[in-house]
Order: sequence, then structure tokens, then C-alpha cells
Amino acid sequence: MNKGIVMRNLLDRRWFLVSIFVLYLVRAGGQLALADVDFEDLVLPSSDSAAAEVFTSGGAAFFGQTRFDCCWEGWVYSNSALNQDLGLDPGGLFPTNPQFLAQTSTAYLPPNGANTTYAIAVIIDPAVDPVTRMTAPQIPIVLPAGEMVTSVDIANTTWAANNVVNGDAFGGPFGPNDQFTVTIIGESSGLEIGSVDIVLADGMDLLDNWTTVSLVSLSGADTLLFALASTDTSNFGGGTEFLNTPTFFAIDNLLTRPIPEPVAFAMAMAGILCWGVCRRREIQV
Repeated sequence: MNKGIVMRNLLDRRWFLVSIFVLYLVRAGGQLALADVDFEDLVLPSSDSAAAEVFTSGGAAFFGQTRFDCCWEGWVYSNSALNQDLGLDPGGLFPTNPQFLAQTSTAYLPPNGANTTYAIAVIIDPAVDPVTRMTAPQIPIVLPAGEMVTSVDIANTTWAANNVVNGDAFGGPFGPNDQFTVTIIGESSGLEIGSVDIVLADGMDLLDNWTTVSLVSLSGADTLLFALASTDTSNFGGGTEFLNTPTFFAIDNLLTRPIPEPVAFAMAMAGILCWGVCRRREIQV
């Protein structure tokens, strides 16, 4: 083999290695691209909040239902931010009731600024499981197909924050040993794969703004469920314990990213390897 062929062979090897590196960067960049379920693709009525049995945002599906022939339970989307003592009527749990707007408001401006849309979880049945000390996992979010969850922004609602700080007809204010938490449960094909706990109030230390929570540990989930717990409870007879703290919280900016495709990546690498080998043989001929 003469010197010219040897040089061409070395250059071809370098090109082959550069090709692999470029493919890796392109592939990694695609996997790092985040999708934001931010609810800005939803249209709000004049009441500034809305509910539906199923609504979608950014490819994720949010569910709700009417329970006890009267009351909405599930997800609501809103752009209201009310931080004053609202004097809420605890019985006003109807979407057509003017108090519904106040109950489905956050105490803090959404993370993207004023008048942006976010979602509020509404749990009507606050019964406490005697084993887990939480409400039953419910109000599902079905994640976009082919995406894995990475994080979510979370905040207290106006009603829950007011209950913790000032108290109302049901319970509160919180004492130094009280706590209010939400647990996000990840499921894959109906099986639990993990959970993440977020403290909404610890004594009088209230989660007083939007906070980003990592959900990387739930990246294998296709569905998210939610459960609430509070140390402020009551027993209204029949042996069932109920939360006194309003069972509401707000979320925004649910971030997901594409699930890696190792088989496709391996096939692409094999194709480049085959091209490199064939190219080398051509040079040696």
C-alpha cells in the first residue's frame, strides 16, 4: 500500500469517528428537548376558569367527574390569582357557583407572569386511608405517548393557603406540628413505579410561591396520580377520618422529554459502521 492510500485511509477513519460523534450529539440533543404542558393552548371562558371530564394540553390528558350528584372532582384550568382573605363559602363547590372561581385560584401569580393559565386539582372526597394516612390516589394525568416526565411547578391554592394561615369553618389555622402534603404517584401500565412527596405547609411555614419539583424518579410512568395528606383531620362518625385542610393544589409547566430509543440508535450506529468498513475497503483496492 503506497503512502497516498495510507493517508486517505487515516482521513477516512477520522471522518468515520467524527460521524459517530456528530450522530451522538444530534441524538443526545433530541433526547434533551423538553416539551412543556403549560395550558396556554386552552381557551378560557369569561369566568376565568373551566372544567371538563377530559381536556388535553401539550398532549397530556387531564380527567374529572361530577361526584355525589353535585360536586366537581378532578382538574380545572384557570388564570386567576387571588391572594387576599376571600371569606370563602366552604359549600360552594359547584362550577356554576361564583365561589368556584375563588376556590380554583392560586394565591400566587403563575410562574410565567400574570394572566397565564395553569391547572388546579380538586379532590372532593377527603377520606383518609388508615394505612397510608392519605386520600386515595386519584385525579389522573395521562402523559403524552412516547414522553417521560421530568418536572412540574406546584403551588398552594388561595383557599388552602387561607385555611393554613387564618383557619376557616372546617379547620386551621395550622400549629407548629401540622403538615399538609401532596404525593405524586407514577404508574406504568397500572403498576406503581414510585412516588414523590411535596410539602405544601409545614407548621406555619407555607409553600408561598410556585416551586419546581423534580419528577425524574417517575420517568418510567405513563400516568400520574395524586394523593393529599394533612395532620388536621376530623372524624364525623362511622369511623372514617377526613382532612380538614382544603384538598386543592395548583400545577403548571409539566415538563416531559422523548423516551430514548436504544434500538433505533443501535441500528443507526451499525449502519455507520458498515459504511465505514465498506469505504475503507474501497480505498484499499
